[in-house]
Amino acid sequence: MSKPRTLITRAIDAINGVDTRLFIFLLLCLNLLSFVPGDNEETYFALAKQYMDPDWIPGSFTFTEWVGTRFLFQHIAGWALRYLTFEQLAFWGRMVNFLLYAFPLARIFRLLRIRNTGILLILQLYIANVNTQSFFGMEWIFGGFEGKTLAYVFVLWGFYFMLRGDEPSIPGMCQGPDEGQGVRGRAGGSVQKYVTEPRVPKATPQFAGYDTWAAMMAAAASYFHILVGGWFFVLVWIYGLVRERSLKRAIVTGLVYVALVAPFVIYLATYLTDSRTVIHGVDVDWVYSFFRNTHHTAPMHREGAMQKVLPRVVASFLLLLWCLFGLRRSKDEDVRRLNTIVRITLLMVFVGLAITYIDVHGRLLKYYLFRIAALGTFAAYLLVYVVAREWLVRRHVDTARLLPPVVAMVAIMALIHIEKNFARNIFPREDRALMELTDYVKAHTRPDDVFLFRDRDELSFPRRTRREALVIFKFDPGGGEKIYEWYTRECLRRRLRTDPAVLDTIADRYRLDYLITTSPMTHPRLKEVYRNPKFYLYGVSTSK
Repeated sequence: MSKPRTLITRAIDAINGVDTRLFIFLLLCLNLLSFVPGDNEETYFALAKQYMDPDWIPGSFTFTEWVGTRFLFQHIAGWALRYLTFEQLAFWGRMVNFLLYAFPLARIFRLLRIRNTGILLILQLYIANVNTQSFFGMEWIFGGFEGKTLAYVFVLWGFYFMLRGDEPSIPGMCQGPDEGQGVRGRAGGSVQKYVTEPRVPKATPQFAGYDTWAAMMAAAASYFHILVGGWFFVLVWIYGLVRERSLKRAIVTGLVYVALVAPFVIYLATYLTDSRTVIHGVDVDWVYSFFRNTHHTAPMHREGAMQKVLPRVVASFLLLLWCLFGLRRSKDEDVRRLNTIVRITLLMVFVGLAITYIDVHGRLLKYYLFRIAALGTFAAYLLVYVVAREWLVRRHVDTARLLPPVVAMVAIMALIHIEKNFARNIFPREDRALMELTDYVKAHTRPDDVFLFRDRDELSFPRRTRREALVIFKFDPGGGEKIYEWYTRECLRRRLRTDPAVLDTIADRYRLDYLITTSPMTHPRLKEVYRNPKFYLYGVSTSK
């Protein structure tokens, strides 16, 4: 006589009964859907809006930039912004992105025989925050809507092909581990029932090898984000060479990728070849890599690195040792493939880490050497799960008793994270002080007036008011003459925070009509025209 099923057991069965694609889509939406554009969305949406509608903020320095690598995304987002607000595009763009993610992710999880309860555990831990999505370097896959996230749709498809390999199925893997080995939990609960999803064989002919398919996906990703697609191709190429040990096959894979991305690279080269690296004594590569994007390009050189980054570097090194020595004798094909991917990505990021101490000018660092870390970390989550599952099977652990409390704990964590997301991003509190400031500016200033936030930038202010900003730290150009000008303006603003006399230099060099601060400021050129509990708005005189 079977034991009565508990509430949590019935909940587990209900979760596992949901279509995998739908479950992934709902999980991502509940955790990450937002009506509040993130910082990157505020940036890329504004650039796309200005690109498609130059009269949005006429003659803007901050919002007018060569489209470059964002060519496809700016056309998509710029067109959408003709009909949607920034908030609506953030919401619907993320939803479409999550829907596109669901299909390759479902293929990956099914291939690894991971059911919805396992997906809940893996994804919920992975998407907890930006730091959990990368070894270090603050790279991420799941978040806002931008060119990078669209590129990762194709990267995940390529990742699936890498895990699948050339054979449509692995012999004997159409059964769960308990069925293939005769292993059942001590309480009689099937390990397969609670932990794994049987792999379904497909007898379909192979049009091309997995590395060719993955290279094609890398090429598609490159058109949305050249660095995401490019670094993924490097992983694909090394992985294929390590696995197949065929130079001929590696050359073919490389040629496929190069042929597909060549038109885009030629288009980009017309701009990049004309860009200078040193302008008036300022190394713009250093500005980009060490002044603006240190958290991405040189993480151990960022402020607070010893507390924020070093522990993650140490943990990543321990993970690498485990992959190199602890799993080298594994016979499980899923473990072997995942282990190879994790090892390669870890070696890539550690090489990048070494380069940060050599490339003091940022010549290589500006290409984001840690970008592959997000996919490598996701692969590491999968690897740990698969290894733990196989360990439970070998040890005859009673998963029927072990799984319910684990699922309950993760479900509680998920509910907490979802509640926070809804509070912050679905039903957010309005920043009344900022809204009152924007209303005043729209009603009492000219459309061509130029504003500067002395302290913290309010990224939504320019697009809400349709007013030019003298400089915004987040809106750093990709290179060339403009990044020198951006750097000059940003340095002057930083000096202004501690020395009000710098306002004379700014006002004499640039047009500046209004200065916004969060504390009172005294200067002969300034006249207070508005204040509220959070902001002070000053008119700036052209004469001393």
